[in-house]
Amino acid sequence: MSLEECHKRQYVAIKDITAAHDGQIIRIRGRVHNSRAKGKMCFIVAREAYATVQAVLFVGDTISKGMVTYASKIPRESIIEIVAKVVKPGNPIEGCSI
Repeated sequence: MSLEECHKRQYVAIKDITAAHDGQIIRIRGRVHNSRAKGKMCFIVAREAYATVQAVLFVGDTISKGMVTYASKIPRESIIEIVAKVVKPGNPIEGCSI
């Protein structure tokens, strides 16, 4: 990837994620607030300033069990970039602000 391509990336601020993003693929950057694995899933809470969002990785066609294990061991406060599809949960997530 060239330096020019890096500057073209569009990020969405975590505090700006709304229900209007439901179904869209977005790119965020933040710090790992918490991560934990549970079976074939990994929950990552990403933080940008005081806003937090939860990302979930599932073992499937594009994500291996090894990737889920790796993601669950990312140290706290590491800076990560996530490209994912936004899915509005049926019930509010109590541990996150967004």
